[in-house]
Amino acid sequence: MADNIAITPGSGVTIAADDIGSALYQRIKISNGADGSATDTSTASPLPTRGVWTTLVAAPTVTAGAYSANDVVGGLLTFANAVRATGGHGMVHTLILTDLAVNAVDLNIWFYDTLPATIADNAAFDIPDAELPTLLGAIAIRSGNYLIATDNQTAMVLNTGFAYNCTATTLYAYIECVATPTYDSTADLTLTLQVEYLD
Repeated sequence: MADNIAITPGSGVTIAADDIGSALYQRIKISNGADGSATDTSTASPLPTRGVWTTLVAAPTVTAGAYSANDVVGGLLTFANAVRATGGHGMVHTLILTDLAVNAVDLNIWFYDTLPATIADNAAFDIPDAELPTLLGAIAIRSGNYLIATDNQTAMVLNTGFAYNCTATTLYAYIECVATPTYDSTADLTLTLQVEYLD
């Protein structure tokens, strides 16, 4: 059966409706999309709304050893699906860093909307001048953000208000150590972002 219905003036056509209190409310199937397109709303193509959250996780491979101040820790981090559509926007509400070592060191998490030049783990964090327009900014982790257990720790930065956009759908980041941490294992760090899709 064809989806479209030809309407002939003067002839009746059955329209889906619901009788509520003796008044008929028309039932309408919702579609969404850009001008000139329409996609049926489903779990695969949800209705665009604010207030949809997701969690983004990166587990960098760090050096099992010492870092110098202002080095990159773990190389380039990639957060896929940081926005729901190409060119979309999001906001980091909470940043969580887990550390199996107990360094409690100051860190800066630098974010980019476009794939930046590669800076290797344990190399100096040096942003090329040409990449400054793609740099979105940074979230700082400081000593007061850490909660230390017996032999591990978690740093939490709450309500960051850090809004971002992506050229495509991926967000990129580098961890820069401000001081000189020493890690015991290459799997000591995990970085988690709790983000809200803004469109």
